[in-house]
Amino acid sequence: MFDTVRHAALMKKMACLVLPDAIYNWINDLTSSRATHTAPKFFNTISELADIQTSVIQGSRLGPASFVVIASDLQPAHAGVTK
Repeated sequence: MFDTVRHAALMKKMACLVLPDAIYNWINDLTSSRATHTAPKFFNTISELADIQTSVIQGSRLGPASFVVIASDLQPAHAGVTK
């Protein structure tokens, strides 16, 4: 199971795929310039926005596909591990 994908790594691998520019740009726009507050309102103060550089939009169809793209070239870290 997974719940995060690094946006920069995803876009680097997506750039190597044969995709229409519009799809690549749409995914790039979807994953870039995202931010969230890191804590709820506390004593009438809201935390500053923090950039989100890793995520998967839960419930999206893009999430599993993003994971497949990221994981597609993974190799075992040790020689004794079989595929």
